Amino acid sequence: MPFAPTIDGKVLPCRAIDAVAEGSAAGVPLFTGTTRDEWRLFTAASTNLRSLDEAGLRKLTARLVGEERADTLVTAYDAGTPFDRWNDVMTDHSFFVPATRLLDAQGPHALTYAYRFDWPSPAMGGILGACHALELGFTFGTYRLKGAEPFFGAGPEADALAEAMMDSWIAFARNGNPSNDSAGAFMRYDATKRATTIFGDGAPHVTSAPNEARRTAWEAVPAERIGP
Repeated sequence: MPFAPTIDGKVLPCRAIDAVAEGSAAGVPLFTGTTRDEWRLFTAASTNLRSLDEAGLRKLTARLVGEERADTLVTAYDAGTPFDRWNDVMTDHSFFVPATRLLDAQGPHALTYAYRFDWPSPAMGGILGACHALELGFTFGTYRLKGAEPFFGAGPEADALAEAMMDSWIAFARNGNPSNDSAGAFMRYDATKRATTIFGDGAPHVTSAPNEARRTAWEAVPAERIGP
């Protein structure tokens, strides 16, 4: 990012993810996740990216992860247009993969839970999908504020989604476990099953290792090329 923590040897002696893996946050429960289509918030208005072709997709991917890893990574993203796939690449690079690496790092030291938010925004003809920041209106109950409906959507399903999400975050804040009557039981996240609760695609439900082929494709990418 343009502005980020700096390792100074005292306040921050090493990379934060390395400190977590070594137990710096032992005993602190973790509940984290992403939206399904994070990156679409940043690309929906880009006419150049919307006309991206296969060669352009590979070129952008090579810039991101290095020429030697580009083909392997592009192969893991085989659904949709080059524009769709670039959004998936960047969603995973900047959000999904960092979240799973944090879960893996903290897992041996505390309870860990994962979610993914799949509710699509109706804005711009639906091109935004389940984009970055869309979950916030449901997590905090602000999706019903005046003028918010075109972005967040509305109706009984939206109300049920908000109730389930708010109850989950409240339960986690109280107990360190997001399980509740509205959303059901959450399974602990681990590196074997990678249990993830899906919000916004029907009733909240648990799935195992979503987008696993995409996630594993990033295992060969070094940490300095992961994240914003």
